[in-house]
Amino acid sequence: MSFALTDLIKEQGYQCLILFGAGVAFMIVWQLCSLAVNTLKIQKWMRIPLEIVFWIITTFMVSEFLYYGTYGSFAIHTIVAFAAGVFLWKKCFYGIISQYQEKRMQGEGESHGEEKQKPPV
Repeated sequence: MSFALTDLIKEQGYQCLILFGAGVAFMIVWQLCSLAVNTLKIQKWMRIPLEIVFWIITTFMVSEFLYYGTYGSFAIHTIVAFAAGVFLWKKCFYGIISQYQEKRMQGEGESHGEEKQKPPV
């Protein structure tokens, strides 16, 4: 018994790979924007325009991935692949940048003359 990959299976695998990359790229941009907003201490009223710009950029980016991979058509396997890319980033790599962000925020608190709270004796 021989197993041969049909052209349809090869094409769908390629589409899944492209949209998986789109999910990972989406999460990278989202987390970097979040890091920039928190690092630069942007005021709340400025976050709304930045949020709109972020969604415009990611919409363009994901639509380019979608057009490149599937010529703009949606299918269940491409949506699942995109969600898998998002899930992989959240599960495996999200902690790397968030730990950096927490250390940076803690370091800033100490550098402004604030003392660490001592544990109760």
